[in-house]
Order: sequence, then structure tokens, then C-alpha cells
Amino acid sequence: MLDVFEQDGLLDQAQQLGAALRHGLHELQQRYPAVVGDVRGLGFMQAIELVSADGAPDAALTQRVIDEARERGLLIIKCGIHRNVIRFLAPLVMTLPQLHEALEILNRAFAAANSPTSCSRRRA
Repeated sequence: MLDVFEQDGLLDQAQQLGAALRHGLHELQQRYPAVVGDVRGLGFMQAIELVSADGAPDAALTQRVIDEARERGLLIIKCGIHRNVIRFLAPLVMTLPQLHEALEILNRAFAAANSPTSCSRRRA
């Protein structure tokens, strides 16, 4: 089984994808500094913590981002004791173009979740 990692170059793929994901998540943090409190993780397994203006965990915003991402075709999950962390752990066979597409969808989900007409708010 471990031979597959060598034969298919999955370790190199994981390092490349992990670096691209971290870069993309840090860009989101710069674009949305009031709501992305932390970017953390190792390799291709990373997470972002969503917070309110006062730095408190924001589970409601996290759910809105997840809902907006789903509406756009990206499935993401929340975790953490306050349910305000979005975790990323995609298959190592993912391509860089697919990762960039996912990050763009996530960016649009953040923008929509912070707007007064987001899909989650419309359903409420």
C-alpha cells in the first residue's frame, strides 16, 4: 500500500497541494480579516477558524459559508468545539486546477455569507 505513495508521487502531490491550499487560505484571511481568525494545519489537512468582530467563535457565519459553498457546488465541513472551524482534507489525487476552483468557490461563499441577502438568511 505504501508503494502507491512512491509510485504515484503522492507525497510530492500532498506537499504541492498543501502549499497551494495554505497560500489560498491565507489570501482569504487577508481578504476577510474580520472573520477569518486563524489558518492552521499540516500538509494538505488544514482549517480556518471563523470569528465575529470581537474575536468570538462564529458558528452561524460558519454555517452560512458552508451553505453558500454548497449552493455553488463545494462541499465542506465544520468542526471544533464551537462549530466555527472549516476543515479541508481532500483526496491527494486532487489537481491544482481543482484546488484553485474550490478556493474560488470558497471566496464567493465568503462574500455571499457576509452579504445581507445570503442564501442562509433567505431561508431563515
